[in-house]
Amino acid sequence: MSIKKEQNLVVTRLAWVAGIVAMGLSLAVVSSKLWPSRVSYVPTHDTIALRAMVSTATTNGIVRQRIQSMGDIGRDGVILNSYEYPSGVISNVFVFSPGNSITQVITLPTSDRWIGTKEYEEIADQDFQRSLPKDPALAELKAIFEEFPGAKDSPYFYSGLRQLVVLSSETLGVRRRRRAFEANGGDGLTFIPQHRYLTDEDWSRAYFRDRLEQQSLQIRCRERLTKIYGQMPEEIFQRLMSVKVLMVPDPLPDFTGLKPTDMGYPQ
Repeated sequence: MSIKKEQNLVVTRLAWVAGIVAMGLSLAVVSSKLWPSRVSYVPTHDTIALRAMVSTATTNGIVRQRIQSMGDIGRDGVILNSYEYPSGVISNVFVFSPGNSITQVITLPTSDRWIGTKEYEEIADQDFQRSLPKDPALAELKAIFEEFPGAKDSPYFYSGLRQLVVLSSETLGVRRRRRAFEANGGDGLTFIPQHRYLTDEDWSRAYFRDRLEQQSLQIRCRERLTKIYGQMPEEIFQRLMSVKVLMVPDPLPDFTGLKPTDMGYPQ
């Protein structure tokens, strides 16, 4: 290879890495705007950073743990180890290969702990009515949700509807990150930037990671809906998931200083 070609190759690779790093920084900002939850990423081997991020959660044990996987684990597969703590913090560890993993720490809004109370239902109702003119899809979502008797007859109808709007927003964030990944050849979150081109296996891992994250979001939302209303028919849930809500819901107030009344949701 000539010296000129070698120089061009070095420049190209450096530009590639710089683009991935910049994309990672910009996506961190996009995530904070798109998702009602606060999302942070840190390499799993960075134990000091992890301890600081989840210290308030780990002291009280684990509420639930879930393991999911996609793909050929020996090649391009991804394993998701998800842990939820009493404080509401969720730790998702995505394992791509031995020694290559990323931990996603999700800090939910304090208001989420009030689901199943009159206070939360009232503010969720008000927020939905205020948001309805912003996105016609909200009316479609509400109409489908009303077909579920458990929700329609519940005094906490808008509490569950709020969860579906949040889920749609979070899923939208994953899809937008995916499109950015495809446009820029990396996202700075799935992979630690390296001086090499991304392989076909890298692209597969990125796809599997996003699919696992979307599944995890849906599972958690469905668990909440089941606690409030009972088991939802699969057909209704899939129709709800097909509605594309584009608006991003604002966080609800944290009800600071109040005591929850009429607690109808198992915390």
